[in-house]
Amino acid sequence: ATISREGWSRPVLGFRRLTGSWELGGRYRVLESLVLRAGMELDSESLCELSKREEVLVLDMGLVLRDGQPRLRAKVRTDSGALGWLTMELPSGPPMLDSMNLLSVRAVKPGCFSKGASSRVARMRPRASVSHERNEVWEVGGMYRAMSSAQLRHDVELNSSSLGTLKKGALATVQ
Repeated sequence: ATISREGWSRPVLGFRRLTGSWELGGRYRVLESLVLRAGMELDSESLCELSKREEVLVLDMGLVLRDGQPRLRAKVRTDSGALGWLTMELPSGPPMLDSMNLLSVRAVKPGCFSKGASSRVARMRPRASVSHERNEVWEVGGMYRAMSSAQLRHDVELNSSSLGTLKKGALATVQ
């Protein structure tokens, strides 16, 4: 929206992400146990329960009113591949998802996670990007954040020619 006056206009709304907010396509950690539902409506079919510290990919967001109070909802994909809706934030309550996008550069800065929790949790359970049936580690079209610098090679063999270095914090898309 803009305000127009005598040939000039001034934007009323900005497009800056506020601290503590979420973005579409971001990956976030669940802070409390949550119910994943089939639809955006709060009374839609319950699909499963997500545990504290699970990670979800935010695909869409919407607002639902219950008793006149707004509930911020998100359509998410879980590491197990489940798709559904959850509540991100209750009115006058704490957020249900951590606001740090785990795909962001900020997520790889030292001290972002207490005692290396992020790397410990990631190694303890399978991720959505891992396909055990086909023994593939990366999902084609998936985006990944480099947690440390890495040498890119032409082939899987360590003695194959080097293509360059992926810097810590860089975002890479698998093709």
